[in-house]
Order: sequence, then C-alpha cells, then structure tokens
Amino acid sequence: MNKEKRTGLVSQILKCIHGRKPGRLMCMLLLGVSTYTAGQSLEPFNLHFTTQGKGSEASMILGNGDITANAWVDRQDHHLYFYIGKSDTHNDQDQLYKVGKIKVGFYPNILVEDKDYVETFRIADATYRIKTKYATLTLRVDANNPVILLDAKTTIPAKMTVTAQLMRPPRSGAPDEACDRLVKGRSSDLLFYYRNRSTAFFDENMRVLHLDGLQINNPQKNKTFGALATGSGLHALQDSMLVSAAARKAFNLKIAVLTAQTATEQQWIDSMQRMAGKTDRIPGGQMWRKHQQYWSAFWNRSFINVSSTTVEKDTLQAVTKSYLYQRYILGICGRGNFMMQFNGASIVNDTYTHPLKTAINTVSGKSADYRNWSPVLLWQNQRLPYLPLLASGDWELIQPMIRYYTEVVYPVDKLITKRNKHQPGVAFEESATTYGAILMNVFGNEQERRERKLTDPKDFKMPHLQDHIVCGPELVSYFLDYYSYTQDENFLLEKLLPIARDVVLYFDKAFPRDSAGKLVIKDFKVLETYPHATNPIVLIGGLKYILPRLAQLKQADQDFKDQCTRLLQELPGFYTYHEGGLSILKPAQQITIHQNVEYPELYVVFPFRIFGIGKPNIDLALHTFNTPSYFGTKNISGYESRSYISLPNGLRRRMISSWHTTGIQASLLGLKEEAAFIVKRNFLLNDKGVRFPCFYSKVAFDYPPDIQHGAIAMTTLQTMLLQSEDDRILLFPSWKKEWNVHFKLKAAKNTTIECELINGRVKKLKVTPANRAADVVNLLK
Repeated sequence: MNKEKRTGLVSQILKCIHGRKPGRLMCMLLLGVSTYTAGQSLEPFNLHFTTQGKGSEASMILGNGDITANAWVDRQDHHLYFYIGKSDTHNDQDQLYKVGKIKVGFYPNILVEDKDYVETFRIADATYRIKTKYATLTLRVDANNPVILLDAKTTIPAKMTVTAQLMRPPRSGAPDEACDRLVKGRSSDLLFYYRNRSTAFFDENMRVLHLDGLQINNPQKNKTFGALATGSGLHALQDSMLVSAAARKAFNLKIAVLTAQTATEQQWIDSMQRMAGKTDRIPGGQMWRKHQQYWSAFWNRSFINVSSTTVEKDTLQAVTKSYLYQRYILGICGRGNFMMQFNGASIVNDTYTHPLKTAINTVSGKSADYRNWSPVLLWQNQRLPYLPLLASGDWELIQPMIRYYTEVVYPVDKLITKRNKHQPGVAFEESATTYGAILMNVFGNEQERRERKLTDPKDFKMPHLQDHIVCGPELVSYFLDYYSYTQDENFLLEKLLPIARDVVLYFDKAFPRDSAGKLVIKDFKVLETYPHATNPIVLIGGLKYILPRLAQLKQADQDFKDQCTRLLQELPGFYTYHEGGLSILKPAQQITIHQNVEYPELYVVFPFRIFGIGKPNIDLALHTFNTPSYFGTKNISGYESRSYISLPNGLRRRMISSWHTTGIQASLLGLKEEAAFIVKRNFLLNDKGVRFPCFYSKVAFDYPPDIQHGAIAMTTLQTMLLQSEDDRILLFPSWKKEWNVHFKLKAAKNTTIECELINGRVKKLKVTPANRAADVVNLLK
C-alpha cells in the first residue's frame, strides 16, 4: 500500500472517530485488514469482469475449507447460479457429488448487463461481488460456519426468487430410488437432500476382497447431504422455489449445508434444522468480522511475492498470482471431513457449454458430478495437494489427510496385508476408497475375475495398480516431515510411530534375503510404469530414506531403532547403467516393459531426499535428471505433445505437468534455470476458457482444476526459495538473483523465515525463533 493510500485510509478512520457513526470505524479497519497483509497487497490480484459469462466456466470459486460454491451470472438469462460442493458428499458408490445447484433471480431483473456492470472476486476475503446500475450483490461461504450467504441491495424495489435446480431428479418415483428430494410443505424455507439408500456396492467390495464380516465401517451408509435455504421476507411459492412476499430493496439469503449419517431421513432433517437455527442466532456483523479475521490470518501466515524490473515483470506477477490462487484453492477445499480429491476436489465445473480437452480425453455434456478416474483414490495423486502445506504453514489443511490414512486406510490395509498377503505389518496399497479398501473396480468383480482367470486375492483386474506399495514408505516420510515442521509430540507418538513400526515390519518380514544377506523385492511395481521389477528404486530408496530418520527418533523404543538399523544394512544399493561415460540411476535392478509416463529413478531426489544440494553423489542424480529412463527415446503413444522440458542433449525431455514432480526435483538439485522454466510454464497453463485462475485442463491427466498440478508448482517455487531438513535451512538454493522476492514460509522445527530480496541483495531476513538464524545458509549466487 503506497503512502497516499495509507494517508487516505487514516484520514477516513479519523473522520469515523470524530463523527457520530462509531460503527463505521470497525468497517474501515476491517476493510484495511482485508485488502493488505504484512507481506503484500492483495488488491491487485482481485478479478474483475465487465461482462457476464456463459455457463459454469464463468464461475468464481468460493469456499471455507469444507463447503464450496462455483458461482456465476449467466448472460443468457441474467440470473445468478451456483453449484454447492462439499468434501464428503459421496454417493453409495464412492463418487463425490455436488450438494446441489441454486438459481437466484430478481423481478424486475436488476442483474441485466449494462454499462455499469462489473463482477469482482476479492481474494482477501473470498467474496464475489456483482454491481449493476440498480443493484449490488455480495456472495460468500462463511469461513467459520456451514452457510452460504448472499446479501443484495437495490436502488429500485424488486422481488427475489430462489430455486433449487435438482441435479439428480427422481426418475422412477420409487421410495428407494437414489435421487435428489425436496421436502414438501415448507412455508418459509426450501429444503432438499440426497440420501444413499443402498449398501450393495460396499458389501460386494468387501466380499470380493474377503473382508466381509469384519465390521469395517461403511462411511456412505445412510449418508445424507443437502441444503436449507432461508431469507428475510421469503416464502415458499412451491417446494423448489422461494419468492419475496413483497418488493423490497434489501435482501439476504442463507443456505445451510449439512452432511450426516442418520438412521432416518427425518433425523437428518431435524439435524439440519438445529444446525441452521444455531447459525441464525449469530449476529450478521459478528459473523462477517470473524470471517474477515479468518482470511486475514490465513494470508498473513505465509506468502510469496515475486517481481522483477526486467522483461519478465508481467510473467513473474502472473506467477505470484497463480501461487496466491492455488493456495486459496487448497484453503477452500482442505478443512473438510474428507481429504481433498486430486481429480477436481469439490470445485469441478460442468461441461455443458465448455468442453474440456484434457491430456487424455475430451469431456463434454457432463454434469458437475463427473470427473475422470472416479471414484478411485490414488496415493501418487492424493499426496500432491498436501506437499506445499508444510512450508506454507497451513497445517490445519493437512488434518483430513492424516485422519484418513491413520484412522481409515491403515487399519483396513493392515487387515488386507494379513488376510490376503499373509504377512505381518502393513503394505499400503496405491489405490483406496473412502472406507480404506481397494476399489472393487480395480480389483475386479467376480465375473471379471473368472473371465481373466484371477483366483488369488492379490491379483488385480487393473495390473498397473497391483503390487504398487510405495505409499507406505512415502506416507512415513511425509509424516516425518510433518513432525519435523510442527514438533507435535502427540502426533509422533499416536500417529507416526504406530504406522512406521508396521511399515518397517512388513518390509522386514515379507521379503527374502539373497546369499549376501541383502533384501530382495521381486515382482513388484516401480510406480505404475515398470511391472514385475526386482528391487524397485522407489521402495529401496524409500526405505533408505526413512529408516535412519526413524532410528534417530528419541521417542522410539530401542528394539524398533535396532530393527531399523539392521534393515538399513540389509538393503541393496542403487543400481546404475552407463551412458556417454556417465553413471545413471536405474529404476530397478531388473525391469521388463514400461506402461506409463513416470520417472521413478528420481524418487531418490524427491520425495525421498537422498540426493540433493550439499549431499553426497549429487552428480549421479544430476546425470540421471538429464537422462530420463525411457521418455524421449521411446515414445508412449498419445503423450508426445504434453508439457515437457528439453534436456541438454537436445534429444530427450522430461514431462513437467500434472502429477510429475520434475520441478521440485530440479530445485532440490540446484538446477535453478530448469526450476525457473518449469515453475513459470506450469503456473501459466491456465485454461483460457475458464475465468477463475488455476484451472488446468490441457495438461490434466486427471481432471480440472487438477489441484495436484498447481500444488507441485507451489512446492517448486517454495523449494527454490527455501529447503529445510531438521537443523539445516538453505536460503535461495535454486533462486535466480534477477528475481526480486518477498516471502514468508515455514521451515523445520516450527521455524518461520521472512525474507526480502531486491536486486540480488537481501534487504530483510527475520528468523523466528531467533536462535534458528544460525542455521540459515544463504546460497544465492
């Protein structure tokens, strides 16, 4: 904020102090807080549109961490529409559904596009504002309560209508039909819901996996989700519509949203009414102030603001904007009862008016319930949105993922390991469901298994996911990082160590040793890319990375530490081949065919940080980075034109988009030019047909907005600025000194680093706590 703006704000505040409307002082103070943080002004990053859009691709995306809204004013009828999303609204077949769709209209229509028309999305307080000649509307999802709020002021009297547009209307009329239902006979509100009515899918899944009879919780049984709409002066015109009783100039609409498992529909209705009544008792001004306080704290927690006076000025401003919006997207999707889903989370758009051309297919004519790869949850994708949250300090957003893998997946995979693999400990499978088990569609139902002659419970219908168990070592690695950052002793003792013991136990007991006493992991996947491999680098590397870290934990018992130390000594080394006189890491000791487009040989750079800046044998990792194991020498049909980085020999390349962590690996290896290229390219790949930033369609192997793509770009930018493991804090390890930057990020041991670099010189460095300043090493060159 420049001096003139600050002076003007202070002047307005002083007028409030000496005037007769003290309530306005708080308004002005909050206005200042909501548009300016200690690290950057957010006002330049607001979105402004002077025309209306067509369809949900014109949506502004709102949310509070659990509930989301894709909202737009449609130019065809000048009405406000919004989809309501939520993190835990899965149907009985584990597909994440929207809660519903709402249409808001005015008569006379004060939303008609005119010369005064402007839409604004204010990122500082997550609000969508619409201004016309006759009206001003503000829509938000309250940060602290399960409600969507619309306030409207008009200059002429008008009536408002609110309509529930059922996304899954009844077809048969049967009482057991899974569909949206309106509660009939309401007089002053509108209530609709969707209820899961069958357990057949879950039951069959358990039977096929030989887990039936084990009382595994079905989180979708009797699950009901829906919304209750109310507003001052509104009454029910019909079961699906509310209308103003009389024309007026001020309107408010409150939509409460609830998901719950209840024995009966009436119990859900009663729960909804109690919850809505509770929010009704909160004064509107208080709710708004706390909403702004939440977002102010969020934006002040961490930030990255990149700039330049060179020709890259506009590009770097776009990088800053994309980082800002990607963090916002994670923030509005990450606080729910269920973890963020990699393939669109709860904010997917429909494709009725804007076909999506993804990296693997073209999607059109689909509702906002649709997404690619639904309903399977894949660890290699699910982990990615959580990578940047450690350094950004958004640790509350990690909690749903921790709960899911510790309380749901862990006990179920432990059962599968015992019953189907006949081994102790736990082997975390790559694929999972909301109830933890492998999805039947992946494993294969009874008829499919007969046709494919699959009789062993560990044989999969989709073989690229069979024997793919890197999730275990990587989950332990991420949990170790989480503990390193947060220093949360309870988490270490109650979550991390029990899982770590079982992961180590499985690898210790499940695999034989060769004549030299070295572990042999045979016929297991190297990610999805190399089947039937021996000693995959992702598993050997994962164990080499986590075992010494576990052995150093003072809270671990001595027997476990000794087991980790012994198993570490029994691991084989990494395998290499030679090309051009250089040693290159192999994906495994032995491999056969390849099936996908992944680079497992660099997993020992990231996520398992064995090779890196200041660590032994970095040249081996650098040579490997420049020599992909196959891509560029052997094309995979259909993927040749995807986003990639060319490598020094000019003939080979690495893919850099969607779930590929190439940018993070480059920054951890100190390849600042490569990292800079990747972070710019990936942040600028927005779908130009979608108004809201960070919707990545063309490069999406999964489904837009492809939050994993944006999260990797965030992590790449963070690791270019700061790399932290335990005591060591590397400042600017892969940063271009021509780029100015002001950032505030978290490091290990609950350390906060705020730094400002201008014209290649550090102008500000604040380390909290101060005693950690001695651990900071500035690598800027």
